[in-house]
Amino acid sequence: MFIKNTSKIDEWQKRRQRMFKSVPAKGKVTQYLGKKFVVYKNTFWPFMDSQPLVKNFKINSEISQRTMLWLNLNGIPV
Repeated sequence: MFIKNTSKIDEWQKRRQRMFKSVPAKGKVTQYLGKKFVVYKNTFWPFMDSQPLVKNFKINSEISQRTMLWLNLNGIPV
């Protein structure tokens, strides 16, 4: 498939790059497919290529509680 006008894709990619780079050092919570993730500056957020992992990823509730505690202690709103 040939894309005739790539300017819209370029702008979308630039916006995503700005989002990746604007995350505070302590991270930011984002939601994807009904699950919350902590993302960090200059890392790629969950997206279409992450769907199989996100859909099948199971988290032990004990780990979730520790993660929530860490987020709260670091001032990251959930």
